[in-house]
Amino acid sequence: MKIASILQAGLLSIFSGGFLHATTLQYEVTDLGTLGGSLSQAYGVNNAGQVTGYSYTTNDNAQHAFLYSNGSMADLGSLGGSYSQGYGINLAGQVTGYSAVANDAALHAFVYQSGTMTDLGTLGGRDSQGYGLNAVGQSTGQANDPSNNGHAFMYSNGSMSDLGTLGGSFSFGSSINQSGQITGTSNTTGDATAHAFIYQNGVMSSLGTLGGDRSEGNGINEFGQVTGLAKTANNDSHAFIYSNGAMTDIGTLGGSYSSGFSINQSAQVTGYSLIANNFDTHPFIYTGGVMHDLYTIVTGVSNISLSDVGTSVNDWGQIVATATMTGGQTHAVLLSPITPYVTNTGASITAHVVYGVDYGGIGGTNSNAGLGTGVQLGGTAGSNQNVVQTFSSIIPGLASDVLHLSGTAPDTIVLRMTYDKATAIALFGSEDQAYLGWLDPNDNTWKNSVLGNTGTNTPFFVHGAFDTNVDFVLGYYGIDTTNSEVWAVINHNSTFGVMGNIPVPVPEPSSALLTALTGIVAMMTRRRRK
Repeated sequence: MKIASILQAGLLSIFSGGFLHATTLQYEVTDLGTLGGSLSQAYGVNNAGQVTGYSYTTNDNAQHAFLYSNGSMADLGSLGGSYSQGYGINLAGQVTGYSAVANDAALHAFVYQSGTMTDLGTLGGRDSQGYGLNAVGQSTGQANDPSNNGHAFMYSNGSMSDLGTLGGSFSFGSSINQSGQITGTSNTTGDATAHAFIYQNGVMSSLGTLGGDRSEGNGINEFGQVTGLAKTANNDSHAFIYSNGAMTDIGTLGGSYSSGFSINQSAQVTGYSLIANNFDTHPFIYTGGVMHDLYTIVTGVSNISLSDVGTSVNDWGQIVATATMTGGQTHAVLLSPITPYVTNTGASITAHVVYGVDYGGIGGTNSNAGLGTGVQLGGTAGSNQNVVQTFSSIIPGLASDVLHLSGTAPDTIVLRMTYDKATAIALFGSEDQAYLGWLDPNDNTWKNSVLGNTGTNTPFFVHGAFDTNVDFVLGYYGIDTTNSEVWAVINHNSTFGVMGNIPVPVPEPSSALLTALTGIVAMMTRRRRK
């Protein structure tokens, strides 16, 4: 059940070549429900928005791991005991966690796949727990050795391997990426203290601290960046991001303590921090260099809490948490961004867009060279999408820079591009002759962008600014000379630019195509009646 609430934090302004957007960090809250009992708690989320954790079953008779997918929560059962809990989940819907075995005699790590829960065993001792799972089904966590010391492990290809320690008697693995890099925590020699580690190529290496004597590793992303907590020189504990051999303090919410739990590919971090009173601990999302207090930006639910192991933020910025719902029950929830997460690197704009999100938050401008063309999208994402806009230099015959767009098809969107007025007049004789062009990859020629659409598509020209209430119809296209902008409603990705009635010379279109295009423009040039 989706809750009509919005989480808001901080004003973000994105300037896109004439497009200025003021947006806030906003989320939609989805109640994941339970397995029939009074409580559920979420731990891991994958990039498809599937979630794992645990829930009480009917009448609170047992506590079982669950897999939430496509709006429903499935009971994963157990390894024969009365208890199980899911922690890590990959894109294939595999889950790792731990479960009581028969007679509740021990806890064992498991991997769940296609209806079957597989016992991963131990390192010779009694217990094991699974915490992290990567895309190829490798798992990490902690398992007891014959002396019942807990050691970090990697489970791969049906076998559990002891990763050892940093010299002490204890270690555990908390997160693993697709390359098989693992982060976690290990005691150092003599068990004097503990350090965060990264395990790769068969070697466990300490990540050090922020000047103090202790650190913990909790989450790792596909780039090998790690988050956790580390002691500072004045003995405070602060959340960090470890990247390229250096540990960076990401601060707190005003208090003396913070800890990072998970990190995604955009280096967004979730975790906990003391607030300014140094008494209350609040969950946070760290994004764009700013740590936001989830307590202060959540409405409709209360007592938001995050897991301290597993993955609580995916690459689309979705966060799994646990919250007190109306009526007082504690349920697992999924927080989904309702505005895109955009990064702009000059000639390339990338946005992570979650299902149901409006593409309207995505815009960019070519700030490197050329004509400084601006782009703005509109429409709704039909799935989690990674939208990439890349600019390249102008080519002769176009009144704009060239845009390469991917990640929106097959959704119906409006694509708006600015053009250079003087260039358009010089090339086409009049701005009124400009329209959004498309480089057809089938024959490498430039055409009207709406000719690349699939499905029911009737090209229709509008002279005027795009009006979402009237013009959002597949095949509509137009020009807004007041704002030097062309637009088109399309459902395909490709290469785009502003062209006109003069053929684009590179590549050379056929004479038959030019005749057809001229006919389309002449036939469909109309003015909207006011």
